[in-house]
Amino acid sequence: MGLLARAGAAGVAAAAGLAVAGPAGGMIGSAASQMAVDLTEAMASKLGERRRQRTAVPVEHAAECLGIAVPEVTDRLTDEPELEHVTTTVLIGALSTESHEKLLFLGRVLANVLTDRAVLEEEQFLAQAIAAIEAPHVRLLDLIESQQTKSGRIVSQYALGGAELGAAFSAVLKTLESVGLIASSSIVEMRNGPMPRHPTPGEKPPQVPVATPHWVATELGKALLKRLREIAAGDIPSDQCVVL
Repeated sequence: MGLLARAGAAGVAAAAGLAVAGPAGGMIGSAASQMAVDLTEAMASKLGERRRQRTAVPVEHAAECLGIAVPEVTDRLTDEPELEHVTTTVLIGALSTESHEKLLFLGRVLANVLTDRAVLEEEQFLAQAIAAIEAPHVRLLDLIESQQTKSGRIVSQYALGGAELGAAFSAVLKTLESVGLIASSSIVEMRNGPMPRHPTPGEKPPQVPVATPHWVATELGKALLKRLREIAAGDIPSDQCVVL
């Protein structure tokens, strides 16, 4: 019995034993335990099959981009040691997402590294970044990049309310920064400070320095958004996916 099945069985059996004492409770607990095993193993099997299907999507998309058969893609990925790290990153990323766009993105990574080893390092970073983010991260990154393009300057926290992330705002920012999609800095601005308790007539508020957080989309962040937009539009750029 697998670990997940044993954990599920133990929990249900314990609950049943507490609910009904004595021999009857033991029989009910035993039946509940077997039911938990059956249900949990069926669930694990279904989840495992879905995960296997997801890992196939990037490989199939890479084959489509390159105009070659899937077995050739898998052979080349497994036969070349220098591609082991990025291939592992792609497969792990595919296991952990339900997003079809992310799966296609990871497929582009495989196609690109098979086409040109010179982009291996950048593609590795892109694979790690896309694997770490979901829709809220993309929404905030897109907002930062759009505001940056519009204003021609780095973006303050006051311009990011449109992301509507609520309590998740700081966590999403932290993830984007940790994978190199945005960079942060603080700009010191002069703001009105508190007035004295007994101001004189016509006295103005004192100016005090206030450090305001600002963010900017990095080149890696811009590249990730560009590729996501191409995928959303159904485009396969000739400089990224070529027929060999």
